[in-house]
Amino acid sequence: MRSFTLLLMPLIAMTVFPVTAAAEAELQGSAVLALKSDGAAISPEQAKTLSPRELGRALLSEATLPVVEAIVGPQGMEPPAPPGPPAATRVKLYFQPTPATEPGFCQQLVATLFLKPAKPMPDGTSPSWTPRDISTVVSYRWIGEGAPATLTCSAPRTSFFTPEPGEAKQALQAVRLLVSANAAAKHGRRLAFPLSVEDLLGPEMLDFQRKHPKLRPVPGMKIIKDAREALAELPINAITFVGPASRAYPDILQASDLTTLDKHSLRPMTLFLGGEWTVGLVLDQEGITRMRLRRAIPAPF
Repeated sequence: MRSFTLLLMPLIAMTVFPVTAAAEAELQGSAVLALKSDGAAISPEQAKTLSPRELGRALLSEATLPVVEAIVGPQGMEPPAPPGPPAATRVKLYFQPTPATEPGFCQQLVATLFLKPAKPMPDGTSPSWTPRDISTVVSYRWIGEGAPATLTCSAPRTSFFTPEPGEAKQALQAVRLLVSANAAAKHGRRLAFPLSVEDLLGPEMLDFQRKHPKLRPVPGMKIIKDAREALAELPINAITFVGPASRAYPDILQASDLTTLDKHSLRPMTLFLGGEWTVGLVLDQEGITRMRLRRAIPAPF
């Protein structure tokens, strides 16, 4: 049976917010971390017993911010390693979020390193090894301009999105444009681009409720047909992915959305919000030229 558990959590020019020079430097990689050269060897089993802060102190030579979350081994629904030679154990360290240089955003440094692969010992545990191959990325979260960032930056790692290397500038710009469009929809202002919505979740949930009357219905569940209403109610603070539409699944934009006299200047982008919303944006130098919204039960359910 398909699971219906939800991951709850006309004309105005859309303002384009340039990324500042200071932020541009920050976006290229704001921190350099080093592994402890004289650190004690550690096994995956030992790493899992340490608190995030203890694990950070055990593996890194120094860090300005404390580690607040850590994942040792596979993450989420990641498949296990294939059979064959032992694989390195991945360790991901999530540092305390801080206000970003770009107003309205918080940022979180994420470090990834690996414990050297080794055959398990007779008792099934792994030998202790010093870590290797550390890399870092910066994740972001929109909190709103003028918000008290020092009070609202702390949030679980799942509340942040991580742009691909070299694409942070475009990702933050896409978020700002969506925020501007969301505000326009909330205040009844006209939009300078075509907007549509496809609601797959509403009909499926209501049908499920009709077939299972003994289950408690989801409060306020309905079919969303009004695209402006959908845009106004988007969970802007729950963005989990921002990137080129070609690398997103699903990509809800259509070929006709990119048919213009100067299609080479268009940038198709996709954003995922709140686990159930997908936003397809087509951007040009002026702002948004097309927006599609889709609400659906998140994969793989």
